[in-house]
Amino acid sequence: MADLGDKTSLSQRLASDPEKSAWVSANAGSGKTHVLVNRIIRLMLDGANPGKILALTFTKAAAAEMANRLNQRLAAWAMLAHDELVSDIAGITGTAPSPDQLLRARRLFAHALETPGGLKIQTIHAFCERVLHRFALEANVAPGFEILDDRTGSELLNEARDRIFEDPDDDVIKNLKVVSGVLSAAGFDDLIAQVLKRRTLLRAFHRTHGGLDEMIIRLRHVFGLKPDETKDTLMEKAIGSTSSVPDVIPALIEFFSAGTKTDVKKSDDLIAMSKSDDPDYRMSVYKSLFFTKAGDRRKKLATKNLSDENPDIARFLDEEAERISELDEKLASVRIADLTGSLLHLADKILEDYETAKNDRALLDYDDLIRHTADLLSQTQAAAWVLYKLDSGIDHILVDEAQDTNLDQWQVVSALSNEFFAGVGAGNPMRTVFAVGDEKQSIFSFQGASPEEFDRMRRHFQRRAGFVDHDFEKVELTVSFRSTAQVLEAVDLTFAQATAAQGMTSFGAPPVHEAFRQGHAGLVEIWPPEIPGDEEEKDPWDAPLDYVSSASPRVKLAHRIAATIKGWIDKETLTSRGRAVRAGDIL
Repeated sequence: MADLGDKTSLSQRLASDPEKSAWVSANAGSGKTHVLVNRIIRLMLDGANPGKILALTFTKAAAAEMANRLNQRLAAWAMLAHDELVSDIAGITGTAPSPDQLLRARRLFAHALETPGGLKIQTIHAFCERVLHRFALEANVAPGFEILDDRTGSELLNEARDRIFEDPDDDVIKNLKVVSGVLSAAGFDDLIAQVLKRRTLLRAFHRTHGGLDEMIIRLRHVFGLKPDETKDTLMEKAIGSTSSVPDVIPALIEFFSAGTKTDVKKSDDLIAMSKSDDPDYRMSVYKSLFFTKAGDRRKKLATKNLSDENPDIARFLDEEAERISELDEKLASVRIADLTGSLLHLADKILEDYETAKNDRALLDYDDLIRHTADLLSQTQAAAWVLYKLDSGIDHILVDEAQDTNLDQWQVVSALSNEFFAGVGAGNPMRTVFAVGDEKQSIFSFQGASPEEFDRMRRHFQRRAGFVDHDFEKVELTVSFRSTAQVLEAVDLTFAQATAAQGMTSFGAPPVHEAFRQGHAGLVEIWPPEIPGDEEEKDPWDAPLDYVSSASPRVKLAHRIAATIKGWIDKETLTSRGRAVRAGDIL
């Protein structure tokens, strides 16, 4: 444990070095907040103006936790005994403090309290709100705008959706027909809700790909579809139409009519198919010659005697099965692309109405705060002047939970730090960028967060720092102070598989965890899944809406967990505490 502690301390000191920019990849429980707070303290110890340090985090709770830790540490330093203060500072910096540093350390708490506006430890949304209120005209937002709360936002979205569907235009009707062909009313409502929930991604795609039409073209390209590959053209290619029956159909009708009862049935189906105008029916009949209803290739495409007597047609049927299989996959891709395109068109209409409703009420939602700030700092004519005004108030940027920062948010951070790497000279103070996060903990993909962005932005800032010979450190914190070795080993074994590791990080390497709690007891058990029981289902007339049968796997698992816990409390002992297990020991 001593070796792991020393290793972690060295990494944390490197990450918090105030003279270097740093990018920290930190496992869960490895002290991310501790490192971030230490870096702010070291910046202030090094003479940085507290008012020019901007720390951005993801939630208000995280910002409050960071501010509380920082204030508690600085308040303690103001009253700490000399030797204790020397030891505390040396623990952070790795060297004994000078007399000037000791004096500065005792004054940091008062200095922070006296900073106009206080320390800038806040969510990125709060920062953007402040910027937009300050530069409302330049950002083209209503002065005095208000923040749209989640409840009102959901109501406005629902109202926008209802307006679109109550009085649909031709475009809405066309796309509704596509969607309604495969979804029930409940399924449609749920899918639309899921699409609207990801409106941040939709907006980002709009800007990246130049509009909705370009998005759909790119979508078809992802599926490997050519511009002329539509349902109609693929159907025509697969089985023709009544006015264009492939020459092979009459030959197949004659072929199957000479066989057994099963073969004759196929002949009759082909005759009906050749007379039908319905392309879906024609495709289903022709496809049934080669594949079962489950989609599996038929072992025999014709009876043995028939195949032996007509080897050329039998060989043709094998080749045709491959061709129809490939075309059917293309048709499936077309169906998905068309359905997705129609959903995007409907969502676009709803969001357009939603934006109008917000503008009429001078409201901005949380996504708007980020988007308008990103545009203000990079696309407006006033961007240079706004950045000049902001630049004079920021020397150091720290980003917490950086794995959940989306493209627009990174655009804000990048714009704010544009001048940081313009060259360090006599008139330019040392200015740094710091980020800490863990790709494996990225959980906000529905808001546009991407683990790949964490690594891409690291390379972006590292490259910019290299242009001016500014020190930039990539630091990894792999030691966990939270979990026992058995838990961490289970995680690493799970993701040691290449296919599993690919889903964890942008570079596909398996994670590595080291447990600080060496020798502490730990156990990982994998229970077989519970399956529904054979008990007769009861449906009491007075059952609540959330009633669950005793045969439910969820109920059976709950009973098993309860019985296991009871066994621990009745029989087991915590050897480290020298007492029996209590309910409070169990989370």
